[in-house]
Amino acid sequence: MATVLHFELKVPVGNVQSEMNVVKDIWSRFFPNGRHALNRTVWRGREPRSCAVTRVHSQPHSVGDQDPINVLIEVTYRPKGEISFTGKTRYDGWQAMVPARTVDGDFADAKGNALPSGASPIYLPRDVYDDVEFNDLEFGELVKEEDVGGIPRTTTDAIFEELKASGRFGGIPFLAARRSRPLRKFVIAKDEARTSVDGFGAIIEVVSSSTSHLRHVIAQKLTELMADFLEGRASIKNIGNEQLTFVMLSDALVDSTAAESRFDVLSEFTEPNFMDDLAKHIMSVYEVEVSIVPGDEGGLVVRHSTDKR
Repeated sequence: MATVLHFELKVPVGNVQSEMNVVKDIWSRFFPNGRHALNRTVWRGREPRSCAVTRVHSQPHSVGDQDPINVLIEVTYRPKGEISFTGKTRYDGWQAMVPARTVDGDFADAKGNALPSGASPIYLPRDVYDDVEFNDLEFGELVKEEDVGGIPRTTTDAIFEELKASGRFGGIPFLAARRSRPLRKFVIAKDEARTSVDGFGAIIEVVSSSTSHLRHVIAQKLTELMADFLEGRASIKNIGNEQLTFVMLSDALVDSTAAESRFDVLSEFTEPNFMDDLAKHIMSVYEVEVSIVPGDEGGLVVRHSTDKR
């Protein structure tokens, strides 16, 4: 499991000029070239290339005050197997996971051969961060260490009970004040791909069941739909108040490959870890906290984040 180590470093101040440069010097030390740097060797019992300084900030300090400046440093430990996102890039530990592709741009296996239709993409690790010798750096006093990562689970009943207890419904604060936020759905069918608008103004996008790497395509479309929902460009069936929104993502996907359409098929047409990856991706982009409602009628619960940075 990922953890965050919180350090407090007291930096002596000699004069006004050095005081102005303290934070700049600290940043250049922990963020060489303006980017994260990983631990080159074992550091505090943690394996090489598993830790990075992810936040540095100083506490208020008056000009001319001769007391040391308190600099708060956060180091994030991400071992292999801990999945996270920066924007749309998926990371395993601190390695970027890049889909293997052929020279023509198609998804490939580990040997570079094109994947058969329906096979899930294979992700190859890529080192994108340099490393430095953490043991040569001064971090100050370790104040605390806390666990992070792991998306909490909840239930539909628990969400409705919370909304009922609050006595407030409606007023979803995550949406921008757009005048048009059409409901959008994806319909998997044997027909050719197309987009239409039904009699209620909902946008219906047909995804052909013969689409190569169908699960990957569906995952991408649902991820984009969640972003459009949060930014007020589209609607998904939901319920909430000014504190939380239960987004019923399962309602956005319909299977019409048979004579009778089937609903609540989200888990059937996505990978087992899709909801976890989607929640982590959302939290990497937006200042919200996300929990998962698992099951055929599941979705995501989105709340305002208490961690403002």
